[in-house]
Amino acid sequence: MFESRVAVTYEIVAHHRDQTMVFDLKTGSIVKSLSHVAGSTMAAAISPNGESLLTACTDGLVRHWNSSDLELIQELPLTILENTFCSMSITFLDDNKFATGTGNSHWIWILTLDSKEQYSLQACSKVHCIAAISSMSLLAGLSNGNIEQWDVSSSKVRKIFAGHRSRVGSLAKINDALFASGSLDKTVKIWSMHTGSCIHTLSGHTDSVGAVVYLPNDKLLVTGSDDKSIKI
Repeated sequence: MFESRVAVTYEIVAHHRDQTMVFDLKTGSIVKSLSHVAGSTMAAAISPNGESLLTACTDGLVRHWNSSDLELIQELPLTILENTFCSMSITFLDDNKFATGTGNSHWIWILTLDSKEQYSLQACSKVHCIAAISSMSLLAGLSNGNIEQWDVSSSKVRKIFAGHRSRVGSLAKINDALFASGSLDKTVKIWSMHTGSCIHTLSGHTDSVGAVVYLPNDKLLVTGSDDKSIKI
């Protein structure tokens, strides 16, 4: 399945198997197919200032690209791990710090582009997706159907959002008060950051929901499912 991230430069990064392509959002044309990619690219993220693009591959490397010319800047090995792993999700916390997680472990890794900081957080279940909600806080979607809100500075869970019946595979911040989640249980849920409660459930898909993206300029929520549909 293709996954996409909307960039502040109005480009879309799509990743599938051994290809990482950058598309122009307005024309739909391919801007560039990224080289230096070994294995399958599983996740991509663009920094808040729009200057950096990260891709995470099954070879255990996070690659840092200049988003203006799409040239490779550096390769960041996840040396905190004993074994090479497949990063299933990656998100920027600020322009230098980012988080990444894998679907086959309970760990979330916090790293910086300048390699000055690297540490881990241990969730209560396998981590399938992550999303930043501020420079100091992130959400983690778990295999048990829960979503954990982490305070990155203290390495503590601040809140648990419970309601999905199966694995949470996608997360999207809507604003400072709300976020959305997609799950293997075929639903999309809208959550209150403040109360921790689900305020709305979208049940239009007939298979697992693997992608949730919020478009702030249009105030639209886009969902992609294994039922081969995209809903807005």
